[in-house]
Amino acid sequence: LGQALDLTSSAANGSGNIVSTVNDSALGFGAVTSWTATEWVKPNAAQPNLARFFIIGDANTLDVNNSANSFAFAAKNNKTSCQVYINKGEKGSVEQTLVPPLPVGGWTFIAYVYDGNNLSLYSGSDTSPVTLLGSASYPGLTMDFGSAGNLFMGNRSANGRAFQNYIDDTRFYSRAA
Repeated sequence: LGQALDLTSSAANGSGNIVSTVNDSALGFGAVTSWTATEWVKPNAAQPNLARFFIIGDANTLDVNNSANSFAFAAKNNKTSCQVYINKGEKGSVEQTLVPPLPVGGWTFIAYVYDGNNLSLYSGSDTSPVTLLGSASYPGLTMDFGSAGNLFMGNRSANGRAFQNYIDDTRFYSRAA
């Protein structure tokens, strides 16, 4: 792994480092019916509940909880698990949890793939191959990113959900890989 984003100085459930781009036409994917999101993370300790690894959405997105057409990775449950949120507004939200929990002190690769019918979760590490951990049926989801979008890494726009460790090689593809 290269030059990781170091967020270790962020305050738990508070302000902290954040990388963002807003109203960016490079994120204007339009209506997306399948996608792949990947990221490497290295938690050195259990994370605050709901700490945001990254959030991507349309130009109105400030956090996944209140923004339709948004997608996020976040810490969940025992604070070392990873959860994906897909907010569709009027169609409701999708939440899927990564099990087993993220290992503390090591790099973990996380990938969520939506093929138009199923949301599949993959994980691996710098020492183990990527494997399918599970899949759930969510047919017909469409996320409309419009002509511009927002991206937040390490926290949400209003802070309060800081991820306190390392993030590397975050990618979002507007197709299933």
